[in-house]
Amino acid sequence: MLAIGGLFVAPASLAEAAGGTTVGTIKVQLATPSNANFEKKGFVVTAQHMTRDIYKEAKTNAKGIATLRVAPGKYTITVVPYRGTSKTGYKYAINSKDYIAISRGQVKTIGLKMYVGAEITGKVLTTTGFALKGASVAAVTRKGLVVGLTTADKKGKYRLAGLPTGKVTIIFNYRSFDDGKVKAIANYYSAFYKGTSLSNAKYIQVYQQNRFASGTKTTGISGPVSKGTTLNVTLSNKVATSSRLLVDHISASGSYLGMGSIYAPFTGGNAAKVRIGSGKYRIGIQVAGVSYYYAGYGLPPTRKAADAQLTYFDGVTPLYVQFGPLP
Repeated sequence: MLAIGGLFVAPASLAEAAGGTTVGTIKVQLATPSNANFEKKGFVVTAQHMTRDIYKEAKTNAKGIATLRVAPGKYTITVVPYRGTSKTGYKYAINSKDYIAISRGQVKTIGLKMYVGAEITGKVLTTTGFALKGASVAAVTRKGLVVGLTTADKKGKYRLAGLPTGKVTIIFNYRSFDDGKVKAIANYYSAFYKGTSLSNAKYIQVYQQNRFASGTKTTGISGPVSKGTTLNVTLSNKVATSSRLLVDHISASGSYLGMGSIYAPFTGGNAAKVRIGSGKYRIGIQVAGVSYYYAGYGLPPTRKAADAQLTYFDGVTPLYVQFGPLP
């Protein structure tokens, strides 16, 4: 097997057309930092087409090999380590490789090195000092990519592991969807590490394992979370149970603040409630994959985010929003 610039290419005999097949085959071999085979079963390997909506997924076998049969084209290959418990998250960092070109009938083998990731630990506390059990904690890049996710224990302690090299901030009580099942969590809104949004939060430089050093371990990264304002939204007509409330955090200049969205389900078909902090927000509804935005009390909602009426919350006074009838 030849290694060219870190890319392992199968011998020509393996790349010959296979009986007129319409797909190609990408084999991914996991490797250690020193280039030995990394024989771990159960790691999820994905192939995402660079320009088309094509996505394939396979798990590694006992020899650390995953086989993906894909249509011809260029792909990004990503390996996601299996999770430990919710307290440990990933041990190894996610790794990926771009521009893997595959043609019809071709078999190509590539190697992806697995590194033990960096680690960040701390606590999630309320502003009065109580532990917020069950809160989700996320490590997020400046571009809004979540590279680590875990859950706080009964003492509010969390451990994010398997983080790749780079700068990240921490979101405490991170919720991409508030299902309302954990009442203690639903009563508090998300907080950023020493900041009010992704744009002004404090970032931490972390390093994953390499050939010469172990991954970094950063401790004491804690954050208080507040109860904030109760936003109560009602609709003029009932919607499907899969519909949800969408609340986007907006900056003073009118731009969307990354990772500043909160989702909540509608109960009874026409009501939803969520807690948020002080600031300016855009309120919307997602029904069958379509977003509608609040345009004013009792008015029909708009499909255009730019036409939405922005609402300011003081972080203390409960607010009630009534949507007009949906189209």
